[in-house]
Amino acid sequence: MKERFELQLFAEEEQQEEQTEEQEGSTEESGETSEAMTREEVQKIIQSESDKIRQEVHKQYKDKLKEKDKEVEEVKKQAMTAEEKAQYEEEQRKKELQQKEQELTQKELHIKSFEVMREKEIPQEFQPFIVSGVGDEESLNQQADALSKLLKERENAVKEEILKQFGRQPNTGTQDKDPASMSMEEYEAWWNKQNRKR
Repeated sequence: MKERFELQLFAEEEQQEEQTEEQEGSTEESGETSEAMTREEVQKIIQSESDKIRQEVHKQYKDKLKEKDKEVEEVKKQAMTAEEKAQYEEEQRKKELQQKEQELTQKELHIKSFEVMREKEIPQEFQPFIVSGVGDEESLNQQADALSKLLKERENAVKEEILKQFGRQPNTGTQDKDPASMSMEEYEAWWNKQNRKR
């Protein structure tokens, strides 16, 4: 059996070498070697198959663990008295209830996070960073405040850098009006002042 397997591998290697030689003749003009392409293809196939095997083994392992846990529970239940069984089942119900409450809290925080992000003008792609690791609404708000502050600081730094690149001084806070809300005279004075700084 082993010899037959080795012969089969040897025949496959010879066949691959022949195909490689044929492909080299056709790809020499483009500057690519078919050997490099073949290696990449083989690596992709190997990686894909390895991933499939790894996932299947992981799934089987989890299934077996669940089966063993159930068996252990059954053995424990059989050794218990009626009072112990009742107490054990009560503990299991409490655990399930706690788990369901935690899941519900996480769902509520997930929904609440979108409202908080809208209020604080945080882009929605940052939602996973706000929700991760929070257990209540207070910590959700703290996380959102921290992220909002960080984003605004970064935005101001980028604006200042752009202004510097165009030879303008960044806003130092002396201006108390937004140019969009100024009258024409105020805007003209502001514009002239900005252009003198160049």
